[in-house]
Amino acid sequence: MFFMLAGKYFVLLMRDWEVIIVEGGKLHIGICDDESITRDYLSRLVKTDSGEHITKCFSDSREALSYFEAGNSLDLLFLDIDFRNELDGMSVAAKIKANQLADGRALGSLPLIVFVTGMPERMQEAFEVRAFQFLIKPIDAKKFLGILSQAQKEVDHIIKKRAASNDMLSISIGGKQMLFKSSALKYVESEGRKLKLHIKDRVVECYGKMDEISSQVGDDFCQIHRSYIVNLTRVFTYGRTQVEMDDGTKIPMSKYKYKNFLDDFLRVSTQRA
Repeated sequence: MFFMLAGKYFVLLMRDWEVIIVEGGKLHIGICDDESITRDYLSRLVKTDSGEHITKCFSDSREALSYFEAGNSLDLLFLDIDFRNELDGMSVAAKIKANQLADGRALGSLPLIVFVTGMPERMQEAFEVRAFQFLIKPIDAKKFLGILSQAQKEVDHIIKKRAASNDMLSISIGGKQMLFKSSALKYVESEGRKLKLHIKDRVVECYGKMDEISSQVGDDFCQIHRSYIVNLTRVFTYGRTQVEMDDGTKIPMSKYKYKNFLDDFLRVSTQRA
């Protein structure tokens, strides 16, 4: 299930599809061109967008390819075609896509590739390697920013589609959006106006209300106290006054929530049996 985040987009801080913490308005963008004037110009254009994106520049096609082969990732890559070495932009794009398929990732994986070139005759080749867009030099700022806006929407679509296929939860609250497998969220703790989400081996803090979270987490979760929502699949033992999670954390149980907890815990246990 998905809940839209106010703002344009977000940057992935962790990309193992088990825990992803995201923040509004950002993309990881690569710019690969052997002309410094072009790299600088595109970097300036990116900064004029309201997304506050993170930009990484490459002056050589091999440098860009090595970045991806080392396990790094980007959301969007602006890529020249003609380089001084024998590895042109088309070859870089083809190798990136081939590596994605070899890793079992479907076509449509990130990064989106936008070719930026003074060679319009190679446009057909660009779409043969499934480029997202094609920009002709000299670069028109309006067209560039239009493509950047399209890319934000497409990255959003890809992230959500992949999350759905991996049984991910999507939580949007307090200016953050979080994608994670439901088993990664152990419990949610309320402390004043602040919420603490205990996700895998980290604690994510944000401002919000418990009912905002409870409406998004799904049927595997139960509010057992005004200040706590627990993942029922992570409960190790329980009693009338507290539950113990599978990591040893003890969480207080409200006497008014105990019967509801028992009903939900039995339902989830039966489903998992």
